[in-house]
Amino acid sequence: GGAVSLSFDLSATDDCGSDGCSGTFSVAGADPLVVSCPQDADVSLPSCSTEQEILDAYAIWSSGFGVTGGCNTVSNLGELPS
Repeated sequence: GGAVSLSFDLSATDDCGSDGCSGTFSVAGADPLVVSCPQDADVSLPSCSTEQEILDAYAIWSSGFGVTGGCNTVSNLGELPS
């Protein structure tokens, strides 16, 4: 995830002389990983809630999560809890 920068000198020589060049090879670092959470961290539903009501409430609640940055970031936002 961190930035890398390498400087190099390349050269070639033959029976008549030599030539070369120099340069830098850089790879930028990843943007910082940032996770945002819903304002209401806890949700309580009545005991007689239907499966659909629970799924709908979970969908609304989980839509408050977000992820930005990082490098090849993977989250479990689409998974239902077990």
